[in-house]
Amino acid sequence: MSKTLVCMMILMAMASCTQRQEAIVASADGEQADSTATLVAVMPTMGCLPLYYAEATGIADSANVILVRYKSQMDIDTAMANGHVDIAYSDLVRIARAGGKYKPLASVVETISMIASKSLEATNIKQAKDRMIAVARYSVTDYWCDRMLDSLASDSDLYFRPQINNVALRGKMMSNGLLEAAMMGLPYSEWAVMEGNTCLFQTNDDKPHLAAWTVADTTRDVRSEDFLSLVRTATGLLNDRLKPDTMRRKEALLPDTIRRILIREYEMPTHIVDSLQLPHLSLPHPVDEADIRSAKEWLQGRNARK
Repeated sequence: MSKTLVCMMILMAMASCTQRQEAIVASADGEQADSTATLVAVMPTMGCLPLYYAEATGIADSANVILVRYKSQMDIDTAMANGHVDIAYSDLVRIARAGGKYKPLASVVETISMIASKSLEATNIKQAKDRMIAVARYSVTDYWCDRMLDSLASDSDLYFRPQINNVALRGKMMSNGLLEAAMMGLPYSEWAVMEGNTCLFQTNDDKPHLAAWTVADTTRDVRSEDFLSLVRTATGLLNDRLKPDTMRRKEALLPDTIRRILIREYEMPTHIVDSLQLPHLSLPHPVDEADIRSAKEWLQGRNARK
């Protein structure tokens, strides 16, 4: 057995047993957080980038919002279930799987891609048959992996799906050649492509929009509205900073604040960040009931096949 395969198996085992994070919530000056603050669970996805930006620029402080950081949806689920956060970034599949413990607040457009390792030399999805496609089980990536395979009229059992919950780890493994393929969101999918891997499938603005902010039933409506107002404001400011005429650094395409966020929070290499182009982000929008049904129907079908 090759060293690469052994390393991959070890990393996959670590990833599938994601360590639970009990985040310490404190204000910027190190004092205990205000009990009236809205605690928001975030993870390194494009949908959360406006919140990281809001914190870095100080507008999150003015809205009395404190970020609680996680690396996987599984850990965010645990935080919500234990009442450690008021609002969280999740998706409609995981919200449905929680059985009504919390509810969707607003939908977010997240582009999901299937990235194949350059070592496969694959030019289409069928060439990934009998290969491993990493996903986070029972999530937006798992959903779109099924949809992708259904479009081929292929037996999904021919594609092995190891569970890599930590999104940053999934990105690193893909970029280091330790995965044959993976379902990934931005900016990790773009990182993988920049390293010579191949995008074989992409959702773009395809429905359903499954990524969503979710809220605990105990969270006051006014907090939810203030939070969404913060996300809209931060998204607008972030999009303004991504315009070409506002780019100031000659050696990098992204402004310094965004660069630092991607390096620190998303754990991306500096040389990739300095060449990275990000699309404008869409504003959070009302959750479509048809999207909720799509998530529930897929979940029911998945459970029936177990």
